[in-house]
Amino acid sequence: MNLASALAELGDRLGIGVIKLDQNGGCLLAFDDKLVVDIEQATDTPGFHLTATVGPVPGHER
Repeated sequence: MNLASALAELGDRLGIGVIKLDQNGGCLLAFDDKLVVDIEQATDTPGFHLTATVGPVPGHER
């Protein structure tokens, strides 16, 4: 299964319709308006990258 197929299946399972990669090979998903997950197709290896900020680092408040 490739990333495009996996995202389409994820969208179906979540009931939000088809999730597609943009022209740069990535997409953003937001959950509960709090957690944003960046999904990008890897260019140097087979696979993909997931990036998300899940919380602050203790002692590094802004």
